[in-house]
Amino acid sequence: MSDTMLAPCPECGALGWVLPCSECGWSGCTCPEGKHVLDGAPCDPYAESDAEYTARCPACGDPIDYCRGHGPFGDPAGFAILDAHDDDDHSGCHPDGCEEAPERRLEYLRQEIRAERISYAELAELAELVPFIDERDVELLQWAGVPEKEVNR
Repeated sequence: MSDTMLAPCPECGALGWVLPCSECGWSGCTCPEGKHVLDGAPCDPYAESDAEYTARCPACGDPIDYCRGHGPFGDPAGFAILDAHDDDDHSGCHPDGCEEAPERRLEYLRQEIRAERISYAELAELAELVPFIDERDVELLQWAGVPEKEVNR
């Protein structure tokens, strides 16, 4: 068998080349969308292992080494996100670049609810995150104490 061969990506079905993953070096399928998988499971080079952690930008989510920067003149929106992040306001942060981003916290709280180990402090935090919860996400809205909307028939 050669080092590379054309094969469908198990994740998205797109044709891609089977070759070493560019991020972690493991052999897997890289499809045109840039996803990479190993043995049918997503390859996560940042999973808990001996791999070195790579910090990501809170404004764009890119690895810090590849982030182009967010200055007050070139990218005022990104600069505002970084400034707010430094002041502990994570509402505009990218989920990949900030552990405290609302989307990431909501998914963590969902896992705690499903595992039946959510604390009262986490329920209070969930109630504060209501503006970031999708209106169709009944599970989180119920746990956050939001009353159901009455349907006019």
